[in-house]
Amino acid sequence: MKTLLTRTPKQFKRGLERRAVVRKEHERLKYFEGNWAHKTSIWLAPDSEPIQSNGKSKVASLHDGRHYVLQHSGRIIDDVFTSSSQMGFDNLREEYITFSTDSLSTGLFVAYGKYDSAKKTYTFYGEIPSLRNPGESIKVRLVRRIVDENHYTFEWHETHGRQEIKTMQSDFTRK
Repeated sequence: MKTLLTRTPKQFKRGLERRAVVRKEHERLKYFEGNWAHKTSIWLAPDSEPIQSNGKSKVASLHDGRHYVLQHSGRIIDDVFTSSSQMGFDNLREEYITFSTDSLSTGLFVAYGKYDSAKKTYTFYGEIPSLRNPGESIKVRLVRRIVDENHYTFEWHETHGRQEIKTMQSDFTRK
């Protein structure tokens, strides 16, 4: 009886090569490499004034440009905030992936998305657990928009009920 895992060494190697090849989608992410300063605004309610803070980020290539590691530090309200994330392109899924952890959570956030070259925008979709309603999830849309060679924005949008609300925006400047 043949199982699903039966394959020849040649088939296995061809599969690995397809997964591992660095494509233009990976090379496009090189834009983010380097050191950045950022100003972040967080809205706790749709009609509230934003809480603002400053921070810094470092982005480095990983695995020969297949992924990029982002290290952020700053403050949220009175707390020191650090986060680590990775961004890359999954050749088999044919979409971008990002995942992150941070110092104010024990969870891992994962989102998948696409790049719109006309708008120079990456858009990712994922979910996070609700703080208010345990057991429920909140849909999240992340947007990374390249403004120019030395500036980009990052937005975090959450869907509450049927309304999508921008809860955070960071404006990045290359150092």
